[in-house]
Amino acid sequence: ATDSSANIPPHANLKMVDWELYEKRVNELLSEFQIDVCNLIESYNNFCNIIISTINECVVCSRSGSTTKVISPSTSHNNKHRTKNRIPLIWWNEKCTKTVNNCKQAYLEFKLNPCVDTFINFKRAQAL
Repeated sequence: ATDSSANIPPHANLKMVDWELYEKRVNELLSEFQIDVCNLIESYNNFCNIIISTINECVVCSRSGSTTKVISPSTSHNNKHRTKNRIPLIWWNEKCTKTVNNCKQAYLEFKLNPCVDTFINFKRAQAL
């Protein structure tokens, strides 16, 4: 199971959102939303933009009368090594991360000590 709040940046103050207005506005927008099966990535991006822009529209004004955005699409994560428009993979989990890291470690061991044993370990890790 994935934590749905993992995509929300830590600086987001979700207490400032008018959730009744958000629900009404999202229902309006999603009733018009259509999925293009020929271009699922664009449909996914449009869906995410509806959610993010609606949250930003429904931010309750502060005392000074100014509004602040809760979530910005370009800063939806804090990883500086990723591109701004990278689509999160819903199927990627901790097991995938561990497998990739084990494969990298086995490769480094083979690179530092090129022998049959380290090569076999690398190939086994790569096969997973």
